[in-house]
Amino acid sequence: MIKYKTLFYILLGTSPFINTSFIPGAKLPMVYLVMLFVIGVIVIARDRVPSRIFGSEDIAFSCFLTVSLLSVYINAWSWPMTHGVTQVINLLLTYLIYKVAQFLLVKSALPKDEMLPTIFKCYSWIQVPALILLVFGNFNREFNIEFIHAINNAGNFDVGAIESVYPNIRLTGFSPEPSFWSFFVAINIAVGLSLKRFSPWLMAVNGVSLLVTVGRTGYLIAACILVIWFIQGKVWRTSLIAGAALIAAFFMREYFTPQKLMSVDDSFRQRIDSMLVAFNLGCNNPFFGIGLGNFQVFAEQQHLDYGNIFNWYLNVFALIGVAGIATWMIFSIFLLRRIQERYWLPVFGAFVGWLTVSAFNLPFVWVVFAALVCASTSKHENETLTHASAAD
Repeated sequence: MIKYKTLFYILLGTSPFINTSFIPGAKLPMVYLVMLFVIGVIVIARDRVPSRIFGSEDIAFSCFLTVSLLSVYINAWSWPMTHGVTQVINLLLTYLIYKVAQFLLVKSALPKDEMLPTIFKCYSWIQVPALILLVFGNFNREFNIEFIHAINNAGNFDVGAIESVYPNIRLTGFSPEPSFWSFFVAINIAVGLSLKRFSPWLMAVNGVSLLVTVGRTGYLIAACILVIWFIQGKVWRTSLIAGAALIAAFFMREYFTPQKLMSVDDSFRQRIDSMLVAFNLGCNNPFFGIGLGNFQVFAEQQHLDYGNIFNWYLNVFALIGVAGIATWMIFSIFLLRRIQERYWLPVFGAFVGWLTVSAFNLPFVWVVFAALVCASTSKHENETLTHASAAD
């Protein structure tokens, strides 16, 4: 008998080992290998795929994938296709993680009330060895570098943060990029806040981890989800937050101009500049953009000192155009419709995080989305699925 629950725990445990890309000539990310192994088990066992794991968001994502591929072919006359096709493969593999996680959750017969607590606990405990690794790496920098390289294609990233030592030390966790780990920790905090009850000790672990990542992406996500969590639909709280935000915006308005933000540090400059460049690219190529995967070539031609657009939505607008943005928005709406409103917090957290990174294919995000969808299944549907899985 196939132990689907065990397979889910393996997928869950490897999803924070963040290597975000399928890159020709490089090793596959660990979570991709687990996912492909699970798919192989399903095919060999000829196991039935429950129809309930499919929804309207799958059709919407198929449209987004089709438009992405069209953007590659339409722009093939002026841009190389290699990067674009690779990026389309990345989109497909990432979405397969979402579907495989749903399959495993349904077939494991894990009660829906235990799905999110299981994820919160697992992701919280994973941060304990990550914090230990941070301390150990401060005394043995080479070990940290080799370890991150062993579980990631870290050579595809700036490994400066991995090499950091006191006093300039940052937690990268099991990823080659501290902003990705801060994204991961912040999303897990959102999962914890979505629960009726959570362990304050595990939440404290998340808080400490987030602080020592020094990741502004994670800080932004955490700030937004804490505001939403505090409001909880109450008018007076909404009014209080809105009033405070307006007052802060008024007195700090001179600090929020593009020029001021770009002067904060080199990272901020690259991020703001990439967004401005992406917006102009999208406006000049409105229908299908310049083609998925082509920004790096464009950046080299323009002698930019960065090769990414640090905003997923502007990345889609610049590379896939209005067609890409429209299909992505439709997908997002259909995804939210499959998730109960009380579980929207992690989804909003991800949507906020994508304002500062273009890493759509962060595996843990899609595992969480899968759990949110499965946890939102009605009681009758959940009992039906549980009995069907037990019968299998």
